[in-house]
Amino acid sequence: RLTPENAGNQVGRAVTRFALVAMAGELATKAGITGWPEGEAFRAAQSCLAAWMADRGHTANQEDKAALEQVRDFMTRNQFSRFADWNDDRNRPVSMMGFRKVDKGDNVTEPVVTFYVLPSGWKEICKGFDSRKVARLCVDAGWLKPGEDGRTQNSIRLPEIGLKRVYQFNTQVLGSAEPE
Repeated sequence: RLTPENAGNQVGRAVTRFALVAMAGELATKAGITGWPEGEAFRAAQSCLAAWMADRGHTANQEDKAALEQVRDFMTRNQFSRFADWNDDRNRPVSMMGFRKVDKGDNVTEPVVTFYVLPSGWKEICKGFDSRKVARLCVDAGWLKPGEDGRTQNSIRLPEIGLKRVYQFNTQVLGSAEPE
């Protein structure tokens, strides 16, 4: 009854603790210890849980949220400096992480972009987190296109490199326009 839909494990554990407090309060009320009307302890615990959830700001696990924020921040900050332009062979960054391809529009008017992240670049983006778990989170968030084989990488023929398994991100990773 108290657990929000799609709540992560951390929220589930917190809800269990608030429920325990509610039950203890209700048992104390039933035993005549509190002087409260029946249901008051439950309402109080529910109110405290709502305040905790509002302060927390989300129902996901804290680490999952942090991992997604790290990916979005990295991709946004480095989209022009660490990703080679798909159509311009003169644009090859020294510490290249992959390719950036404008599928629709241009770099000025809300482009629809696909990022092809090389495996070595993906490990750098995910530093401090399990890269496989982060890839799954990105698939679930709608940012990363999974391969037809169900894996988190796709086989793509890259300019000057050839066929390579890469992580294929859409524009949503930047928090902007919807992918087509």
